[in-house]
Amino acid sequence: MAVFGDKVQALMDEFYTEWQKEENKGKRKWEVLDGFPAAHQIAVVFGNFNYQVENGGIEQWIYNGYFYDDAEKLFEYLEIGAESDERCRTILDRISALDQYAQETECNRYGSYRSPDDEDGDYSFIGDIIDCDAFDKWYYAKCGEDNWWQAVCGIIDKTAEAERGIAEKSSSENLTWGVGNSMFSVFIENAAHPEYGGFTMPLPATREQLQSWLGGLEISEASEVSITDVTSSAERLANAVYSCAYKGPDLEELNYLAAKVRDLSDSEIETLCAVIEAGRHCGSVTELINLTENLGNFELQPAFNAEMLGQHLLDMDAGNHAAGLEKLYGSADEDLHGIIDYIETLEKHFNASEYGKRYAKNENGVFTESGYLTENDAGFKEVYSGTRDIPAEYLVFSAQPAAVRDAEREPLLQRSEDGTASVLDTLRRARENPPEHAAKPEQSEIEEPGLDR
Repeated sequence: MAVFGDKVQALMDEFYTEWQKEENKGKRKWEVLDGFPAAHQIAVVFGNFNYQVENGGIEQWIYNGYFYDDAEKLFEYLEIGAESDERCRTILDRISALDQYAQETECNRYGSYRSPDDEDGDYSFIGDIIDCDAFDKWYYAKCGEDNWWQAVCGIIDKTAEAERGIAEKSSSENLTWGVGNSMFSVFIENAAHPEYGGFTMPLPATREQLQSWLGGLEISEASEVSITDVTSSAERLANAVYSCAYKGPDLEELNYLAAKVRDLSDSEIETLCAVIEAGRHCGSVTELINLTENLGNFELQPAFNAEMLGQHLLDMDAGNHAAGLEKLYGSADEDLHGIIDYIETLEKHFNASEYGKRYAKNENGVFTESGYLTENDAGFKEVYSGTRDIPAEYLVFSAQPAAVRDAEREPLLQRSEDGTASVLDTLRRARENPPEHAAKPEQSEIEEPGLDR
């Protein structure tokens, strides 16, 4: 019977309760567990390992798929524990040996392997080759008592302390920075090392704030950023950003977009979400940034279907002509009274839905959850053309402001007499006067690949 420390058991229960919720049905364990703090991950990894080994030995842990799912995380946390607990070092050595053997023999997730020299292709179980009995006996004797779980709790506390340190460092310069003040938050991982886990980062943020978090994930370049989730109180915006994030946008662009949206009024954000719902100008982060500059081109009216639009238009017309109708009603001319009767008869047979459909079609309008959306003929202006236009305060990896970057780039771009850029002239001058670092090496300096000299 597996025994757990109270703290470990409580953390495991919290995770499994969340995993069993309806919205997580069908998700693999780590799809949900990745969103939990390290404390829960440690508890689940060690708790599952203990339960499997206590019930059926280390072979059961392998056969039930935990070796494939949990080994990398178990390595990470055992390394922390091995600094002060010999039992962690022993387990780490055993799991490392299994991992090395698995890589050499094409081991699958359930511990089945095929030796490279096995021509018939039959698979065997890894436990048939590696004697696990000695490890199991040692584990039963050494890792069932309370002080073992105290050691695991020590790993939990140490990791939680490290997480708090990163969070405190990131917010030390601006205590008001947080999810409550952000337009959206992104969950970021190291693209090359997903085993490091990740952090939810509220945007917009300063370079210093973001660098503190990114440093904790050993991210130093934009290409190392992997965005796996986006959340926002404006759901349409979050979905649009996530769609762009899936295509791999620049974190600096996302940060700048968050700053642009933060400065919008509530009505402007409602219009922004309506435009996104209509599928206009939202195919990239660049388009979304430009959309924030062009919201004046759009108008929302309180109509959510064709009939409501038609009736709304009719009511507007009635309001515009109210004074004229009053004059008709007050006139002593019987012929004018006949016109009033004719208008009232027409109103009774007026098809507001058909009127609304024709009107929407003529001006290319669309019905959204926020109302009837139209775009005027002013033209969509591209104010933002790329990361070079991002103000310095929103840059993360390239700290130079646009003006400085432009100044450094200017000598590389020659101008023709009318002031326009001449690409051909630039290329010609580059060939005629190559920079020193581009000079070709002498023939004797070129080595043939693969030859030892």
